[in-house]
Amino acid sequence: MAEKQGGERTLTEIQADIDRAQRQIEDSLAGLIGELHPKAVVHRTVEDAKAFAGEQLTSAKAQVKDQYGWRLGRLALIAGAAIGVVTFVVAVRALGKRSSAS
Repeated sequence: MAEKQGGERTLTEIQADIDRAQRQIEDSLAGLIGELHPKAVVHRTVEDAKAFAGEQLTSAKAQVKDQYGWRLGRLALIAGAAIGVVTFVVAVRALGKRSSAS
């Protein structure tokens, strides 16, 4: 805004500057409230969790399936590990029952 000689401004110019500053403050405050509102925080958290889960699922799928199909070696390894865990749990439970019966 061009200033008049002597640096004096009219009441209308000052009021316009005040109105402009007030609108900027209102816009900033509305944005801040929208960003910090509990529902907005929950929404962002849910979206972040969905994105993270999607990335992890894609990564896990890439470990067992590639552009040529299923990676049978990896699937066999996973199945073997799962069977080993189940066998271990069953054995520990059986030993626990045997020792508690004594």
